[in-house]
Amino acid sequence: MLQFPVLQSLSVSLLYTSGPVQQPPLLRLALSLAGAPFPSGTRARGSAAVRERGFADFDLSAGDFDALRRAAEAAGFDRRVPRVEAVVDTSDSAAGLVLRVEHERGAFTLSLGLMCSGYDGPDAPALKAFLSLLLAKAGVRDPSILHDLAGA
Repeated sequence: MLQFPVLQSLSVSLLYTSGPVQQPPLLRLALSLAGAPFPSGTRARGSAAVRERGFADFDLSAGDFDALRRAAEAAGFDRRVPRVEAVVDTSDSAAGLVLRVEHERGAFTLSLGLMCSGYDGPDAPALKAFLSLLLAKAGVRDPSILHDLAGA
C-alpha cells in the first residue's frame, strides 16, 4: 500500500456530552468534518451543533486543513488511537467524548469518560492541540467544552 508522508484525507466525527454526576448527560456538541485534496485544490467542510447555539457550517482553507491533518498525525491518529486516560477527581460533574478519525490509512475511535480534571497521558498534549484547532475552526467558544476537550 502506498504511504504518504502526511495524511492526505481526513474525516472527523465528535460527540461530547456532559452533566452532573448521577444524572443522564446531555449532548452538548456534535461535530463532523471531512476534507481531501482534489485536482482543483483541497476542500474541507464541516458542521457543528452546539447545544446553546444550534447548527453552524464551516469551511477550512487548504492551510487550515493541512494544519489539522498534521495535528491529527501528531496525536497518533495516523496509526492508532491516542494514548490518553481520564483523570479522575471528586467533582460533581462528568463528561464523555467519542472521537472518530478516518483517513486513507484507516479509522480510529477514541472513547473517553471524563471527569472535570480532563485527561492525561503521552499523547494528551498533541490531542489537546488537535482538538483545540478543530474546535477553533468550528467556531466552538463554550469555555466548559474548551476546558474539557482542549484543556483551555
